[in-house]
Amino acid sequence: MTVSERAVVDTQIWEYAWVEEDRAPATVHREAAAFLTPFLDASDKVLCVTAYQAAEIMDVLRKAGLDADARGELLDLLQTQCLCLDLTTDAVFECVEMSLRSGIHVYDYLVAVPLRGLIDVIYSADRHFVQDPQFEAIAPVVNPMTWEMQEGQPPRPAGS
Repeated sequence: MTVSERAVVDTQIWEYAWVEEDRAPATVHREAAAFLTPFLDASDKVLCVTAYQAAEIMDVLRKAGLDADARGELLDLLQTQCLCLDLTTDAVFECVEMSLRSGIHVYDYLVAVPLRGLIDVIYSADRHFVQDPQFEAIAPVVNPMTWEMQEGQPPRPAGS
């Protein structure tokens, strides 16, 4: 098998693909699922996650009310279909330093920085990934959605 793309998909896309929430339009759920599902099914693409992001995805979905059986299925998917990397102490401290410089919370850095040199693209609807050029230095940042996120706010149309 030839791999055409190694990518990280930010947590919000995972969240909205798996849970249809009252705080977001149903179209957000359908669009996220329509992006993520074929990506997971593609034999030439590899989804990469850090151990931190795997835990973050599971906790976000728990808080969103996804039942334990569905979360168990997702955990199995993360373990069997994704390339999961451990966090090193050096990577954590680098992420904290980047966060201190940018003012962006450390969690976004923990999703992407440890995958530097491994991934070809960062898929994210989070404005932080576009605001800080340090993410673009890791891999091109692409928003595959017609909506975007800003911390603490519901999804909204991209560019608004």
